[in-house]
Amino acid sequence: MASDSQQQNQRPERVGVYICHCGGNISDHVDVRRVAEEVQKIPGVVVAHTNMFMCSDPGQQLIQEDIKSGKVDRVVVASCAPSLHELTFRSAIKRADMSPICTSMPTSASRSAECMQVKRRRARPRPWWPPPLPKPETLSR
Repeated sequence: MASDSQQQNQRPERVGVYICHCGGNISDHVDVRRVAEEVQKIPGVVVAHTNMFMCSDPGQQLIQEDIKSGKVDRVVVASCAPSLHELTFRSAIKRADMSPICTSMPTSASRSAECMQVKRRRARPRPWWPPPLPKPETLSR
């Protein structure tokens, strides 16, 4: 007879993917709802949610509810840089009685967010740089 741990190892992983709008920082440039639809086609992904601020209490509660209900046993969070919120999500997952090791914050998602920030900054009008060179006659003594 197989032990509980062996039976758990035989169960397919149930992955929940949680995609953040980051208040528009990401969703102004990426169709996050379409990303969620496409992600659900990946084998093993059972849940794909979007949220305006996944790091907020309601966003964290969404993840915790899916864990506590047994829907998911792995979590992927696509949001801003892990340096900002990785501990937030790992703590939320730990509070839901799941190992925070089962969490992933793909750096490609955070890199995309960083690239979008750069694009946004470049889209703004910039002051002329470098300044125009003086006319040749003003350079002579």
